[in-house]
Amino acid sequence: MKELLLEIGCEEMPASWLPSLTSQLAEKFSVHLEKARLARHASLQTFSSPRRFGFQLRGVVERQSDLKETVTGPPVSAAFASNGEPTQAAQGFARKYEVGVDLLTRVQTAKGEHLAFRRLQRGLSARKVLPGVLAATLRDLTFPKQMRWDAWLDDGYGELLFGRPIRWILYLHGGQIVPFVVL
Repeated sequence: MKELLLEIGCEEMPASWLPSLTSQLAEKFSVHLEKARLARHASLQTFSSPRRFGFQLRGVVERQSDLKETVTGPPVSAAFASNGEPTQAAQGFARKYEVGVDLLTRVQTAKGEHLAFRRLQRGLSARKVLPGVLAATLRDLTFPKQMRWDAWLDDGYGELLFGRPIRWILYLHGGQIVPFVVL
């Protein structure tokens, strides 16, 4: 477990915005942290003033949890020919996940028996995942009035609308900087 600290410095915000903003920040960051499979073992402690706001979280894991999932493929009836040989459907499904047809299993679904592949996706380090968590959180924050100030996030969605222009961000995990850029 490592400590996580986020502090966002911006131009002065109206004091009436701060209670809603800090509660939104805590709520939305927690949601995105959970979606990113990063467990936390403490509650967020938020703080705010007209020119800065953020939170401190004392217990965040160093790695995402591993993801075990079953991916279903074509129906067994379409996956094998009458002589038991795999069809193009089975071979294509196996090729997509870079495994042999012999490693595919059969699972019963609501639509009948299908081929499936059980895969394990190893969790990434928190430092690689946390920039995406913050980007999603910043995009989810709502303000009574948003400003366009030529800010962009490199998350595929482009321009960042925000209540006031952001001047600086302090983002630390375990005392080390989490790389995050607002262009």
